[in-house]
Amino acid sequence: MIDEFLVLNDLGFLPNSNNDFMVVVMFTNNGLKAVLAYYIFINVLLFVLMGIDKLKAKKRKWRIPESALFTIAILGGAIGGFAGMFVFRHKSRKLSFKVIYAISLFLHILLLFFIFN
Repeated sequence: MIDEFLVLNDLGFLPNSNNDFMVVVMFTNNGLKAVLAYYIFINVLLFVLMGIDKLKAKKRKWRIPESALFTIAILGGAIGGFAGMFVFRHKSRKLSFKVIYAISLFLHILLLFFIFN
């Protein structure tokens, strides 16, 4: 059951001749569920990692590298990162976290907008 089509040829990314290739991305109900499940997973993951990192910071133990937190945010976990910043009061003073989380969130919103419209 196909809900939506995204034809890249309509966006001008592919050649227009009749026999050239055309890429069609189809989203089914299962595809939408998979996208939603991915975003829930990646955001919960970053939220939990922020909590673990805060706990380790209090105990002065080995910490989760900032690059790992940034990577997960860039992969779609910015909402979980923002939630972790405020719930755990962790990394909330660092401008780099606020900027990277905000840019990541904005880019993922744009990505989803272009995919589903």
